Formats: sequence, C-alpha cells, structure tokens
Amino acid sequence: MIEISDSLRSLFSAQIEERDGSYVVDIPSNEVEHDTLAVDETYRIAVL
Repeated sequence: MIEISDSLRSLFSAQIEERDGSYVVDIPSNEVEHDTLAVDETYRIAVL
C-alpha cells in the first residue's frame, strides 16, 4: 500500500506529453483557479 502524505494538496490524472524535446504534465486550470496551486511556485510531484 502506498502511504499518502497529509500535506497532499492536489490529486488529478494527466497524460505526459512531449514538447520541444521535454516532457510535460499539464496542470488542470481549476487547480490554480481554486487556489490549490499557484503560478511561479515549485511543487514536488509523484507519479503513481
């Protein structure tokens, strides 16, 4: 079983896309619009 931290701020599904030689995970706009995440901040992410 995976242990999920109490500090988890967001959980969503997304596809990994290739753009200009890098790989990108798009953050849903509602995560920023509802102040769950903020632009220009750094976050740790996990891939399950």
